[in-house]
Amino acid sequence: LRRNLNFLKINDMSIQRKITDTYEAKGHQGFMGPDHVARAVIQVGFPKSDPFIMLMDDFLDKSNDDPVGGAHPHAGFEIVSLLIDGKMEGIEAGGMQVLTTGSGMVHTETIHEKALLRLMQLWVNIPKEKRNTAPKLQDIKVDKIPTITSNDLNMKVYTGSLEGLISPVVTNVPLIIADIQLEAGKTTTLHIPANYTTFLYN
Repeated sequence: LRRNLNFLKINDMSIQRKITDTYEAKGHQGFMGPDHVARAVIQVGFPKSDPFIMLMDDFLDKSNDDPVGGAHPHAGFEIVSLLIDGKMEGIEAGGMQVLTTGSGMVHTETIHEKALLRLMQLWVNIPKEKRNTAPKLQDIKVDKIPTITSNDLNMKVYTGSLEGLISPVVTNVPLIIADIQLEAGKTTTLHIPANYTTFLYN
């Protein structure tokens, strides 16, 4: 399965986006041991990716009950966690959490039991004037995600607003995260603010 990232920018003449970078995210062993395959998706410098710091695509096939992970500190950014498959404490498959680390916090991602899951985590830089905000956690359950479903298109909007769908999640940076599934050979048009840094991952 190829996992490609396309960065887009504005074409000033037509106000349409064009692809500026395309590459494949390679897997490597993650911090949770030999059963953890991690893919670092964003591979361009921060001036081009701002406000996105990092996007990780993690796959864990844990076959024992030995604990992995552990407590660690964070500050100054937001972590958007989207669980694609499997089950984790506090989040179900298809659900999302937004962790605002703000002025600083310590959290743990320790997994004690056997697990089979795929998790995507996006780190988003908080503007300097908001970095001392109090830490908080937001959950959005699967049945609360604004969704459009048709014969050709299925779209879920996890944060921000897109094509009339508005997420209840509040972030410190204007942010649109959407899961878009199109039938083969079909197209769609998305209206994204011209000043947004934008990427597609498939």
